[in-house]
Amino acid sequence: MNELIIYPSPVSNIIKVSSRFNLINSDLEIYNCVGKLMKKSKLILPEISVSDLSAGIYFVKLNSTQGSYAGKFIKE
Repeated sequence: MNELIIYPSPVSNIIKVSSRFNLINSDLEIYNCVGKLMKKSKLILPEISVSDLSAGIYFVKLNSTQGSYAGKFIKE
């Protein structure tokens, strides 16, 4: 699995994701620290609203034609 850059962390409302590859239209999944799927969507923009998530540590997984990418962030 390839590294996904997620910033800022900690975050309040919006995270940004980046990678060496174009990840637009990738399948996005956000999991909480116990592995429960909290959000699932298509990545349309490199910015993702996380304002609906509670404070905690989250893991992001993106699946694209270039492969799978993972990263994490802290929600305040």
